[in-house]
Amino acid sequence: GLDTTKESGKAVYGFLLDLPKNQKREVIFSWSLKITSENPKQYNLVWQKQSGDGSHKALLDIRYPGRVNPKYLITGEGSALTRKGSLLYNTVLSQDLTLRLLFKD
Repeated sequence: GLDTTKESGKAVYGFLLDLPKNQKREVIFSWSLKITSENPKQYNLVWQKQSGDGSHKALLDIRYPGRVNPKYLITGEGSALTRKGSLLYNTVLSQDLTLRLLFKD
């Protein structure tokens, strides 16, 4: 199952997925955040990869209310496509990934 904890005021989600060798699976996470300000400044997402594990394709589809406009996305690698109300980020996860989505004032 999915483990949920709080660390330093941040939500942390984790799970264990056992796969036979050479098998593939698609894992989908879906969550909602309550935006407490009419003008949020930023949203940070940290994806911690299991050490010792190989690289994996990762696709993030971040959706946000129409009244919120992202200014830009700060990432390490990969590419991002934006469309009204969402941001699509596609990468190969070979190390921990930190995304910082900054919003217009």
